[in-house]
Amino acid sequence: MVCATLGQRRPIVVINRYKHNNGGIHVDRIRELLPGCELHTLANDPTVSNSMNCGKALSLSSRDSAVLADIDALIVKLEPTIQPASKNTSLLDRLGRALSFT
Repeated sequence: MVCATLGQRRPIVVINRYKHNNGGIHVDRIRELLPGCELHTLANDPTVSNSMNCGKALSLSSRDSAVLADIDALIVKLEPTIQPASKNTSLLDRLGRALSFT
């Protein structure tokens, strides 16, 4: 019913703190269980906790963080007209544009 309401847009299921080598459930298995949904993973990156503990934005404390690249890719999936991050665009600006309904 939800998928029919969405029309052509497919829901995007975001898996946070995903480890591909964990030995637990794999993305392919989740795809089998959720047909018709697009999956996106966010890496389980210790730099996220470290930046929170230090009170710094992740983009300032660890510009090479794997999760930052995953967030950039998610933003592009949410709003394909938004270009990948440039050095002059903040993460909050891009998220705001991606999630706005205007």
